[in-house]
Amino acid sequence: MSYYLTIAFGGAVGAMSRYWLSTLSEKYNPGVFPIGTIVVNLLGSLLIGVFFVLLSEKIQMAAHLRPLVIIGFLGAFTTFSTFSIDALLLMQQGYYGTAAGYSGQCYQLHIGSLGWHDRDTPGRINTFVTQDKIHPC
Repeated sequence: MSYYLTIAFGGAVGAMSRYWLSTLSEKYNPGVFPIGTIVVNLLGSLLIGVFFVLLSEKIQMAAHLRPLVIIGFLGAFTTFSTFSIDALLLMQQGYYGTAAGYSGQCYQLHIGSLGWHDRDTPGRINTFVTQDKIHPC
């Protein structure tokens, strides 16, 4: 049970951090491009790569703290970082075709899942658009 609580705590902090950074980034964004999302995804991908190497090869950390950082915090900070590490591991293992298929399928499935259930989804998504900008979360 403590394993799940550790992940939950890291996830709560990661989600709040994502919202804070995304909102902060959007304050300095003069256009409509969702720069906050890009900032969070790029930083999350960078951090998950760094922590993955550090925690698996360089730093001895208590086993129950690894999920706090990787699964909890970074998983909630951005799911893009998790997707990135999966694709990178496939490529590092020589599964280039699988990595390409995985990447393509993820994009198709994620975008497709937004609107599969009804025709009113585009209108509902528009409720998250404020002041001609995409909401940062």
